[in-house]
Amino acid sequence: MDSRDHTNIGANRLLERLLAGDSDSAWRLYQGLENPTPLEDRFAGTALLNLGEAGRAKNLLLRARARGCPEAGIELSTVARSLGDFRLAHKALQGLDPTALSDFDKCLFSREKGMLLYETGRLEDAIEHLEEAWGNTFRTPLAEALKPPILHALGFLYSLKGFEHQATECFDSALSNASPARRLMVLSSRALSLIYLGRYDQAAADLAAIEAAASRPPVVELGYLYARALLAKALGDRGSAKELFCRCAERAEHYSQRDFESYADLSLVSLYTADGDTAQARKYLAKARGRVASERAGLMLSLREGVLAGAEGATQLAEVAEQFERGHFYREASWAWAHLANAYLKQQNSAMAELVLNKAIDACHTLRSVAALSPELRLMPELLEYMASLAPDRYAAGFYQEYLRLSAAKPGLRRLRLVSLGASRLLLDGQPVRLGLSRSLEVLAYLLRKPGNSLEGILADLFPDADPKQARNYFHQTRYDLEGAAPGLSIPFDRLRRSYSVQFEDLDFSWDADDVLSALNTPEPQTVLELFELYRGPFLPAASSEWAEMEREELAWSALKIGLQILERWFEQGMYRECLALGRRLLEIDPCSEPLSYYIIESVRSLEGEIAARLEYERICERYRRELGEVPPAVRKLMPRSN
Repeated sequence: MDSRDHTNIGANRLLERLLAGDSDSAWRLYQGLENPTPLEDRFAGTALLNLGEAGRAKNLLLRARARGCPEAGIELSTVARSLGDFRLAHKALQGLDPTALSDFDKCLFSREKGMLLYETGRLEDAIEHLEEAWGNTFRTPLAEALKPPILHALGFLYSLKGFEHQATECFDSALSNASPARRLMVLSSRALSLIYLGRYDQAAADLAAIEAAASRPPVVELGYLYARALLAKALGDRGSAKELFCRCAERAEHYSQRDFESYADLSLVSLYTADGDTAQARKYLAKARGRVASERAGLMLSLREGVLAGAEGATQLAEVAEQFERGHFYREASWAWAHLANAYLKQQNSAMAELVLNKAIDACHTLRSVAALSPELRLMPELLEYMASLAPDRYAAGFYQEYLRLSAAKPGLRRLRLVSLGASRLLLDGQPVRLGLSRSLEVLAYLLRKPGNSLEGILADLFPDADPKQARNYFHQTRYDLEGAAPGLSIPFDRLRRSYSVQFEDLDFSWDADDVLSALNTPEPQTVLELFELYRGPFLPAASSEWAEMEREELAWSALKIGLQILERWFEQGMYRECLALGRRLLEIDPCSEPLSYYIIESVRSLEGEIAARLEYERICERYRRELGEVPPAVRKLMPRSN
C-alpha cells in the first residue's frame, strides 16, 4: 500500500484505529495479519509507541523502513526522541525528502521536525515548523484527525515559551475533535498551562476529568502525574508533590520516557533542596544527570545544580538565566533570576539581590503571568521575606502583593466522585475507595436519585425478593460501609420524615450520570461533547435490580433522544465537525441507530468529501453486520454516490 495515496491511507484499517485513538485495537489487528505490508509495519510501530513499548516500536519501524516504507522514519524519529537518542532521530528525518511526501505525511514530518528542534533548544524554529504542519492539514482529507495532535504539539511549544494564553487556546481547539486518548493527553497539557496561569481550580477540573477516565495510556498517565505534582507544588503541598513526582519518575523509567523521568527527578531536586535535605537532592540530581538528553533539560539540570550549590552557585545561575532568555524560555529564566537573587541574599548582598529579582519580574511581565514564578517562589522563604520588607514604591513590592493574592488559594475540598457509567467505583481525590459490599454503590446511587425515601420504599425497590429482616440488615451494612470508606459522606435517618438521604460534609461530590444529564440541557457545543464523553457504557452494569435496569434504560434513551435533537440542530447550522464528534460518542449508546448513521456519513461528506464518506459508510455497514447480521435497507440507501 503506497502511503502517498490518500485513498489508501484512509482505507488502512490500522490507521483508522490509530486516528480514533485505539492503539490497543490497532496492535491486535496487526498481530492477526498473515503478511503485513511495510506500511502496516509502520502503523503497528506507532501503536506500540502509544502503548509504552518504545523499544519494540523502534525495531518494527526500522523493519518498515528497510522493507520499503521510508515514511516510517517520521515515527522512528519520535521513538528515538522518547528514548533520548537524538542522533538517530535526526538521521531518521534526514533520510526523507519532504517534497516527495503526501500531504498527510508532510503534516507529520513538520510536526516531528518541530518537536526535534525544540529538544535541541531551537524553540522559535520549532514553532515555525508546527505552524507549517498546521497549514498543511487543510490540504489532506484526514485534516480532522490530524488537527488535534498538531494543535496539541503547538500548544505544548507555546507553553514552553511561557505563552500560556496562546497555549490554552490551542489546547481548547485540539479538544473539539480529539479521540478519547488524545483528549486525555490534551487535558493534562492544558492543566499544566492553567497552573502557570494561576487558574488552579480549572487545572484541578481537567485533572479530575482524567481521573474519571476508565483507562489512561502510559503517556497520559505520566502527564497526569506530573501535572498533579506541579499543582501540589504550586499550592505549597510539598509532601504530595514529592510523592507524585516520585511516582511519575518511576513510571517514566518503566516506559523508557527519559524526558519525563529527568524533569520529574529535577523537580524532586528542587523540593529536597528547599527542605535542606542535600543528600536526597544530590541523589535525584545524579539520577537526572544520567537521563538528560535535550538542551533544554540540560539547562534545567544546570539550574538545579546552581541552586543546590547555594551562594557558590551564583555564577552558574547567572549563566543559566541568560541562556534561558536567549532561547526565549522566559518562564525558566524567571526561575533562574529569582534563585540568583536568593543566592545574593545568602551572601548578604541585598543590592544585587534586588537587581536580579527585578529581572525575574521582567520575565514574568513578558509572559503576562505572575503565576509563572509562583511555584518556585514558594521554595524561597528568604526571598519572600525580603520582598515583604521592601517599600511600597519598589518594583518588586507590587509583584509581591500579586503573589500573595495568588498564593492565598488553598487546596479545595476533597473530591468524591461516583463513577456509574460503564463501570462502578467511588473515587476519593482520584483514588478508588475500597468497599466491602457488592451493592454499596447501587444503594448510594439509589439514594442520590431518590432522596428522602422510607426504609420500606428502599427495600421494595432494591430487595423485593429478599427476606425483609436480611434486606434491612444489608441496607444498614451498606450505610456503614459507605460512611466508613468515605469520611464526610453520611446517610442519616430523618426521624421526623422517617426517611434516608445522602449528605456530604467537606466533600466536593460529583457523579458522571448527573454530568451527562446536565449535558442534555447545555447549548454550548464543547460542553456537550466533553460531558457526553463521560458516557462510557451502561449505568451500573453489574446491578440487576429492577430499579437499576429502569434507570439504565431511561438514561440511555434520554441521552440518545436529546443527543439526536442536538445533532439535528447542529447539522442544520452547518456544524459538521461537532456533529461528527457527538455522533461517534452517541454510537457508544446505540451502535445501530439509523439516524446516527445518516448524520455521521453526511458530516464526513461535508468535511472530507465523497471518498471519505464512502469509507465511513463501509465502516458503518461492517458494524451493522457484526451487531445485527445484516445491513438494514434504510442504511443501504445512505451509500455515497461514486465519483
